[in-house]
Amino acid sequence: MRAAHARIARAAALFALAGCGSLARSKEDPARVVRGPIASRTQEPILLTHLAFRPRRAATQPEGTSSIAVQEAYSSIYQTGHTSTSEVTFDGELSRTSFALRRALSDRTDIEVEIAAVYATAGFLDSFVDAYHHVLGLPNENRSDRPKDAYEMKLVKDGNVAYSLESDELGVADVPIVVTHALAVESERTPAIALRAGIELPTGSDEKGFGNGKFDYGAGILAEKSFGRWTATGAVDYTWPGTSDSLDRAGISAEDGFDVQLGIEYRWNDRMSLLLGAILLPPVTRDVLVKQLDDQILSIDVGCAWDLGERSRLTIGLEEDAIANAGPDFTLMAGWILQL
Repeated sequence: MRAAHARIARAAALFALAGCGSLARSKEDPARVVRGPIASRTQEPILLTHLAFRPRRAATQPEGTSSIAVQEAYSSIYQTGHTSTSEVTFDGELSRTSFALRRALSDRTDIEVEIAAVYATAGFLDSFVDAYHHVLGLPNENRSDRPKDAYEMKLVKDGNVAYSLESDELGVADVPIVVTHALAVESERTPAIALRAGIELPTGSDEKGFGNGKFDYGAGILAEKSFGRWTATGAVDYTWPGTSDSLDRAGISAEDGFDVQLGIEYRWNDRMSLLLGAILLPPVTRDVLVKQLDDQILSIDVGCAWDLGERSRLTIGLEEDAIANAGPDFTLMAGWILQL
C-alpha cells in the first residue's frame, strides 16, 4: 500500500512541475490577468495554530462579487532536536484542507473567512523525500535516525508536554477572519497598496493540537505592480498569536513578529502563469533553545496557475523550507478558486 502511495506522490509532484509547461508560450505579451501569488501558508504544526496571513494581491475583490477558494496542502515533516530540558519530535505527515469565502464590502474593501480541517498521520512519503533531497542536493535533517513512516508530534519541556498533535484524527482548525482595504489602485507609475487586519477565532481543540485556545491578532500592508508579462507582489505583516495553556504551563510563550512575503508571476500565455514565492517567518518561540523551534522559516513556493474558464482557476505548487531547520521538508499544494 505504501509503495502505491509513494508512486501516487511521485506522479503528483511530476504533474505539478510538468503541467506548468504543457501549454505553448505566447510570443506576444498575453492579457494582463494576474493569477498569483500562491496562497500558501507554512505547515509547521504549532504555527498552524496561529494566525497566518496568506500571500494575496493588493487589489481587492470587485464590488458586488464573491469568490470561494478550496485548497489542499500535504506536508512531510521531520523536526527533531533536544537539549538537557527540552525535546522536539515532529515526525509525520500533515494534511490541511481549507475552504475560504471572500466577499467585497465596498469597491475597495473585502472580507475573507477560512474554515479548515487538519489531519496528521505517519504517512508514506519518507522514501520519496529522501530521494527528492538527494537528487536536488538538499539537507536531509538526519531522517535516518528514526524509522521510516513513523509518527510522533510532541514538544516536551521540563517533563511537561507543551504541545502534541493527535494522529489519524480529523480536527477543525482555528478560523481566521481578515479584512483588506485598498489604499491606492495600481497605475502605470505607482503600485497598488492595501492594508489588512485579522483576527483568528479559537475554534480548534488546543488539547488535541488543532488550535491554541486563544484569540490571535495581526495587521499588515500589501503591494502589487505589473510590468508587461510580469507581476510582483509583496507584504509585511505583524502578528500577535495567543499562547495555549499547555505551552504556558511549560513556560513557553508564542513568538510575536513580522513576516515578509514576496511573489513573482510570469504570464506564460493567455491562460497560464508561472509563480514563484517566498515567505520569511519568525521563530515559533524563543523559549526552547533548539533550532527546530527558535529558528526562522524561509518557505519557497514554486508553481503555476491556469484558467479553467472565465471564472474558475486551478493552482498547483511545491513548497520547501530553504533554511531546513524549523519548517516542513516538502509540501504539495493544489487550490481551486471560483469567482461568483
